[in-house]
Formats: sequence, C-alpha cells, structure tokens
Amino acid sequence: MTLTDVEKMTDAVIDVAIVAEVTKSDAHAIRVQAHEDKTQLGYPTIIIGNRVKVPREAFIWFMKYGYTPPAIMGDTPLPKSRLS
Repeated sequence: MTLTDVEKMTDAVIDVAIVAEVTKSDAHAIRVQAHEDKTQLGYPTIIIGNRVKVPREAFIWFMKYGYTPPAIMGDTPLPKSRLS
C-alpha cells in the first residue's frame, strides 16, 4: 500500500498495519510507541484499550509535510481542499 492508496480511502481512521506498510515500519513497534509516548510518532493516534488507530487525514498531512496539521495542534483550520 502506498500513500496514494491511503489518499483514495474514505475511512476517517486507518489501522496501524496500513501506517506500517506505508512507512515501511513494524506495526507492533508503532503500537508500542503510541502507548509509551505517542508524541514521538509525529502524527496523532487514537488509543482504545490495546488498539491504536490513526486519523487518516492527519497521517496524510504528516507524510506530505512532515508535521502534524495545524488544526490538530489547535492553531488554524485545515485548508478546505483537505477537508473534502
């Protein structure tokens, strides 16, 4: 799976396995990092019990621009083109 494939998806959140495939990382390592200190990942995560999900739009933004989207950080809203 590529970032382009993730962009074509419509799900609001994606599984860590998808993130791992795109970033060529280990899914378990991402899960462990999310539980220990999710700020080190660079993109937001949602932790529900032992499960870890990633907001798709924020992950795409992070992969393209290298930082968390401003709306997630509480600064400014995302451009309208990113919301559609």
